Amino acid sequence: MTNENTTPVEEPGARVLVEPLPQVLDGMERHIRSAEEAAKRAQEAAKMARESASEATIASEESRKAGEKAAAKATKATSEGAAKAERVARVATEAAEQAMKTAGEAVAEAEKAHEGARQATVTAEAASKAEEVAEVARKAAEEALSKVEEALVKAVIKRLTRWEWIATLVIINLAIVFAAVLFAVAIGQAV
Repeated sequence: MTNENTTPVEEPGARVLVEPLPQVLDGMERHIRSAEEAAKRAQEAAKMARESASEATIASEESRKAGEKAAAKATKATSEGAAKAERVARVATEAAEQAMKTAGEAVAEAEKAHEGARQATVTAEAASKAEEVAEVARKAAEEALSKVEEALVKAVIKRLTRWEWIATLVIINLAIVFAAVLFAVAIGQAV
């Protein structure tokens, strides 16, 4: 005997059987639009990452010039200058640790965005394109960041004194933080 006051239990995926087809199709259409918007945001994120890489390259050249000037002044410094250099190195190390933490958070956000894109593929076949675009954008941004870091390292290693190392590390860390923040913002908007 069935009680008329009870509510039927919906199983996952059973909505199609209990909801009218127009509502199901409307829901699919909304998901498809959301996936297309996510793809557009991912493309914008890739563009922003490329721009960030370009800006970081310019910043590395400026940091190299600033490092050369700092090296000229450092040769005239006294033992007090050496103590200041050690303090600056500690600050640079702390900034590097903060940058790594920020980068880790950005990667975690990117992974969340990637998971969201993966779940969108379950609702509509068109959403799989958005996931591919988001993955390509994330990889492109990571690759651009990696190339910028390599370029910075190669440019700086050629002629670094102790002061140049310190100045370069500070600027590299700031560039990494800047790129990580831009990447996190872009991924956050993509999701």
